[in-house]
Amino acid sequence: MNERNPFYNQPQWYPTPPTPFEQASRQGAAYVGGVLLTMSALTVGDYLHDYEQQHVLPYLKEADQPRIEQRMEPPREVRYQLGVVAISASEQDSIHTSTELLDQQVGEAAQHIMRTLPNYTITANTTLAEHVDPDGQHTKHNQLTGQDELAPCYTQDAINKVLDRESKATKPRPDVAIAVMNSKEFEVCDSNGWGGIAYTKNGQPRNIIKPADNISHVVGHELGHVIGPDKRPDQRGLGHQVQFVCWRNEPTADHLGSHADTIQNLLMYGCKVSSQFGEEDAHLDEYGSPLTAMGFVSRKGVPLFSPPEVARLDPTRWVDRMNKPVYGRYELSYQPDKRFGIEIELPQDHVARTAFPDAVPDASHIFIGPYLFNHRGDDTDQPYEERDSATDIGVFLTGGLESSANTLVMDNNDEIGELSEDPDTPLMLYADEQLDMVVMSSVDQATKQRYVDILPLSSDEGRQLYRQHIYPPIGKANLP
Repeated sequence: MNERNPFYNQPQWYPTPPTPFEQASRQGAAYVGGVLLTMSALTVGDYLHDYEQQHVLPYLKEADQPRIEQRMEPPREVRYQLGVVAISASEQDSIHTSTELLDQQVGEAAQHIMRTLPNYTITANTTLAEHVDPDGQHTKHNQLTGQDELAPCYTQDAINKVLDRESKATKPRPDVAIAVMNSKEFEVCDSNGWGGIAYTKNGQPRNIIKPADNISHVVGHELGHVIGPDKRPDQRGLGHQVQFVCWRNEPTADHLGSHADTIQNLLMYGCKVSSQFGEEDAHLDEYGSPLTAMGFVSRKGVPLFSPPEVARLDPTRWVDRMNKPVYGRYELSYQPDKRFGIEIELPQDHVARTAFPDAVPDASHIFIGPYLFNHRGDDTDQPYEERDSATDIGVFLTGGLESSANTLVMDNNDEIGELSEDPDTPLMLYADEQLDMVVMSSVDQATKQRYVDILPLSSDEGRQLYRQHIYPPIGKANLP
């Protein structure tokens, strides 16, 4: 064997056995080291305990305390250019609306948005597309014969081809492309049940609008789905807004909202979204709110969107964001430089988070804000921010200001947030056992400024106000 282990036949080292003195010294050192190590561990443990008591626990305790974070971004302008295309079929096809009237109605929708969101600038260019033949078929009910028949229709692919062509030919490219189906004879394939849709293609938000007597309302609604302060095509604008309704168990069938009792009691009694009192199979009306175009109402004299929707689309609005109720009085105003709304986070185990899984699946916050309602008139010229004396205050359930999910108005449409002119008789807008909160609203008689008082429901004053304002026979005063 040619290769040798380099350590072969090398001198080997073996430890010399310790003397009795050395052995005792080592044992003593080990003992002393163990004692020192134990003392060090105790010292470190004491230090960590002291640090936790002095720094960590106070921080956690402080983080859990009620606090307010003000959301109010600096003023900025948001610009949108709309590219509107009117589509009809061959020459013999009867158009629904003239191009001039379409341009006017789209312009009305843009003006309504700009009145509601003063930092938005929206311009529109309406063109008439070359006649486009329908390229699909769908089943349509013939009212004369009573039979279902196959009828020509436009597929979304055909509509997108028109929007692609028109957007490419327009410089600069429109921020939002809108196709108005201006045919009396042919429809969009399988479009029964909707007046318009919103979607995104090739990074461009798009709307398809069916013929309607009030195109401006439909355009305003569909634009609400796609616009936003950052103009991000991948970020949806607004969802729909539903309505929380209870019915009095009386022949008049007057319906009530969140001011009837605590939200916990109302849900326990059977109140739901768009339902009659106690019904188990109520039909969900996704457009049930009377306060917004994202519901079913759009009138020139009132804002196009509800308070939480305005706050989402306009981050320059002053909103007090609370992790839990911060008790006190808060004035609320439509004027841009004043407090517009209050947002309160719901605890993870709050009943409202899971009470409306179909309507508001991402419910996480309560929003309180001012609005103008139909019965306050239809003055189309006066800016909304100059009509503070005509505002009411509403309570809403939302997914937070950053969420594009559906929202819910907690009151009803004919008594909604009515503010008493008598300061001695404030109104209860909302009560919540889990948040330990009752929200009262009234008007400052000197300034006519609307305000809310947020009080602890567990306090003597809170319980007294709650018992004074619950609405029998639904209100049961189910509190100690």
